[in-house]
Amino acid sequence: MLAKALGVSGFMVAVTKMGTQDWSQQRFNAIKDQVTPFLENNCGFTNVTFIPLDSINNVNVHKRI
Repeated sequence: MLAKALGVSGFMVAVTKMGTQDWSQQRFNAIKDQVTPFLENNCGFTNVTFIPLDSINNVNVHKRI
């Protein structure tokens, strides 16, 4: 809600630990379906992008720190 109040128009959600779920599309969609209504209805975000991540195996991670 604070981000929206500061003028942020789009939101990106990183769904981590996907490697521990064997990259289950069903699990990813379940998380997305649970978080989307909150971001849209309570926070006012309509432009939300979800990205699955697995930092242990560096999948969808740009650079390891």
